[in-house]
Order: sequence, then structure tokens, then C-alpha cells
Amino acid sequence: MPHKPFTVSPLREDRFGRRLPAVQVEIVRGRVRRPLRIVKPPLFLLGAAGDCDLVLGDPRFPQVHSYLLVNSDGVSFRHLGSAPEVVVGNRRVESAQLLDGDTIITGPFEFKIRICDVLSNHRRGRDSAAGPFEDFAAGKRGIENFFPLDDSATWPNER
Repeated sequence: MPHKPFTVSPLREDRFGRRLPAVQVEIVRGRVRRPLRIVKPPLFLLGAAGDCDLVLGDPRFPQVHSYLLVNSDGVSFRHLGSAPEVVVGNRRVESAQLLDGDTIITGPFEFKIRICDVLSNHRRGRDSAAGPFEDFAAGKRGIENFFPLDDSATWPNER
């Protein structure tokens, strides 16, 4: 069965009607077919289980190792306590509020987090250079330029 392409709307709302930021995970270190992953709110699971949003193919990882939580306050990270440990920025953490440009390192993997508050044209983070987030929010780019979409990409529940 061929994979169905997915589309993503960055203008998501939580159950109270508050706008949610658009979030993307870039896999900087680790073997992957697709180095960019769109975070589908509210939870993005990382672990060895096949139904995690990002499957970590290393025997040291538990079925569910950690998660990203996206809400109207931003993006937070939570490590569920099993090895391997997690470093965000330069600190070992169990949980952290993430900003645009933050890196997460765990075991042999490194991830870079991209966060954009699309409606206010405000990047929530440390990187201040203009880029596709600002262009999208200003109406200069469409969603296909905001997040590179891969026609063969699927969400875990579409496999």
C-alpha cells in the first residue's frame, strides 16, 4: 500500500481555542530517512516503540523514552527517567521548556528544535536571523516552504 502524503496546518488551536506554535524536530545526528519531522500537537513521543512519533532505533532506549508537549505556552520536553540521560543545551535535564534552536542530545542522537509562533511572526528562541518562519508568517511563503513535506512521509497511525 503506498504511503499517503500528509499536510500540516501551522495554525492549530488547543481545546480552548488558543493558538499553538508550529514545531519541527531536525535530526542532526543519527541515521534517518527523513531528517525533518513535524511535531503534531499536543504530544510527540520519542522511544523504541514502533508507534512513537520518532522511533529511536537503538537497543539502549526504552519503548517510550521522552516526549515533547506543545501547548499555548510553548514547547516543553520531559525525559521519563530511563537511560540514556538527556542533555538540553549544555545541561543534563529531566524536563525543560524549549526555545527555538535548542538542541537535545540523548545517546547517539542529537535533535534541533524549531519553534514558530506563526500568528505573531515571533520565533520563540535563541536564533534571531530571519528565515522561512518569518517569511511564512509574513505571507511570503506557503506551507510547502515552511516545512519541507515528503510525499512518502506518514504519521505512525497511517502506516
